[in-house]
Amino acid sequence: MTVKDSRELSPHAQRVTFTGEDLSRLVVGGPDQRVKLFVPRDGEPAPRVAPDAGTWRDAVAGIPAEQRPHPRTYTIRAHRPDAREVDIDFALRRPGGPASRWANEARPGDSLDMLGPIVRENGGFTFQDRPRDRQLLVGDQAALPAIGAILESLPPGARGDAVIAVPTDADRQRLAAPDGVNVTWLPGADGQAILNAVAETDVPRGGVYAWLAGETSTVSAVRRHLAERGVDRSSMTFMGYWRHGHSEEGRLQPKPAAERRQQRGVTAAAQGFAPVRSGADARAQRSTRTHVERPVDLRPDPELRFRPGFRGARKTHPALSLAVETTIKRMA
Repeated sequence: MTVKDSRELSPHAQRVTFTGEDLSRLVVGGPDQRVKLFVPRDGEPAPRVAPDAGTWRDAVAGIPAEQRPHPRTYTIRAHRPDAREVDIDFALRRPGGPASRWANEARPGDSLDMLGPIVRENGGFTFQDRPRDRQLLVGDQAALPAIGAILESLPPGARGDAVIAVPTDADRQRLAAPDGVNVTWLPGADGQAILNAVAETDVPRGGVYAWLAGETSTVSAVRRHLAERGVDRSSMTFMGYWRHGHSEEGRLQPKPAAERRQQRGVTAAAQGFAPVRSGADARAQRSTRTHVERPVDLRPDPELRFRPGFRGARKTHPALSLAVETTIKRMA
């Protein structure tokens, strides 16, 4: 797909409008619909991803590492199927990563590939349509496009709160929120400030639906806070959009389980723990997990005392599993 237009929304947000023939087939299953973009490397033309790959990892596996595009997950801010267009809002950071730099320099005619769903049951969205409940939307700059789309999807009589952290006061956006939804902007807020703002919102024990997204540790903290206030897990949708010091490149080549266990053992040993070897002994104990022993003379470590054993590797959540299996498309 190609860039049709690019405009600055605020000092830290850029809206890029893409066009492409296949965008008429794109299905937006929910207001926070996610897609995978393959951002070209700096100074490199956009390489073609494999059109028939089974997963987004396979889509770029055949491209040499030095040319491989950066996979990034973004929310569809708006979709106009008749015009074969989508809007995607990029968060601009300074210094920015590959996607931020690309969006800041995007010009009409530039191109990149996108993986997107063509079936409604695609699993690439999390917002639940619960108009009778009081809404609580919490997020940061990365979650702002989804929050904006969610607010536009709410019925006129919806009630609730939206708590949004942005880098500066100039990054506030004009959002089409129903009159009954109060939007609180938090310029320059960190995770604690977001948590404090959520603590001041009206959260009834019943009849509330919370949608949380943004930096992973902040999302986890807000989720725990709401649980302590009596909000049931089934009434919360939460997703870590990003994490400090991590990028999606780290998921391209997952490490073997044995290497992960070894690294965990080294980490545990550094804290005074000795890993117990897995294998025949572990199988005899009907367990394939790597466990740790606490030396008798070692006082409990505050970071590890709640971790009696190492969990097996978690499976990657197939955010677009159904779409991936059927819709890897080359859109350019």
